[in-house]
Amino acid sequence: MKNKTVTLTDNETGKQLVMNVLQPSIGPLLLILVLYIKELGYFTFDPGFVSTASCKSAITYMDGEQGLLAYIEETSLLALKIKMIHSA
Repeated sequence: MKNKTVTLTDNETGKQLVMNVLQPSIGPLLLILVLYIKELGYFTFDPGFVSTASCKSAITYMDGEQGLLAYIEETSLLALKIKMIHSA
C-alpha cells in the first residue's frame, strides 16, 4: 500500500493531525490512536473494547463479530518464537 494518511481536524482549535494508515495482512485498515492523546490532548473511549487492539500481533487475527480467529500454525515452539522475534 502506498503511504495512505488520514487527517483529523479539531474544529474548535483548527489543529490538524495527519495519521499514517497501516495495512494488516487480514482485516480493515488501522490507525494508531495514541497520537490523539499526544498531539491533540484527546483520549479515546471504546465501550466494550470492540474496535481496539490490545497489542500488535504477527501471528493472530480475531474478528469477534464474524466469529473469526486466524493464526499461524507452526510446527515447533522454536519456529513460533523466531516468527515472533522477526516480525516485531
